Amino acid sequence: MKALLTITVCILILYVSNAQTHNEFWSKLTVSKKINNKLSFASDLQFRQQSNYLTTSKNIFDAPYTRSIRLWLNYKLKNNYSITAAPIAYFINEDINNTNGTLNNTNELRVAIGLAKIFNWKNSKQNNRIFIEERVINYDSPNSINQYRYRLLNNINFLVKKMNKNCNLNYQFSNEFFIKTQQSQTLFDQNRIQNLLQLQLHKIEFNIGYQYTIQANGNTLTYRNQYLFNSSILL
Repeated sequence: MKALLTITVCILILYVSNAQTHNEFWSKLTVSKKINNKLSFASDLQFRQQSNYLTTSKNIFDAPYTRSIRLWLNYKLKNNYSITAAPIAYFINEDINNTNGTLNNTNELRVAIGLAKIFNWKNSKQNNRIFIEERVINYDSPNSINQYRYRLLNNINFLVKKMNKNCNLNYQFSNEFFIKTQQSQTLFDQNRIQNLLQLQLHKIEFNIGYQYTIQANGNTLTYRNQYLFNSSILL
């Protein structure tokens, strides 16, 4: 444990002098359908905006950041384990090039598979997931890049107040750690810490909250303040 802490501190010291801060808005709509007691299908749409971090602006709606659509399959196993697969996802990413807000566009395809374990403890539900994801960045270009990401998620959801039999107010905390492999190098990618308030209305959920992300880009650390609004519908 001490060795891991020492390595983490050294990484932060190495990058901190070149750190950047980004302010972003992330939203997501997920629609899911239960096929049977074990199999379910879902699709999500993501819409993200960003401030122009090359200026002093903190307006999180300055410019587009990401648009995406992703398909999911979830298969329940015994003992509250499940296999989660994303057979295809399409992302459009925008990076700001200058203070005028000129954007650089990249198109990306992703596939992923993971194993999750859900268990209940007192008035909380915990979800632990390991996820392997392949990204093909600039897939429509001769200079496409293949990247693999290994994602470890720990999520805990607490019941704050039970309004009635069909309405709950919950608090959700999660931490997701990413490692990436690209061009034969395996490195730290990012860490996401998320806090959400969740309103659960029978088959509809609304989530509002904040996510703090530390991301490595070459020799630079990027700190991301991400303001979240997510919703989900169960058909």
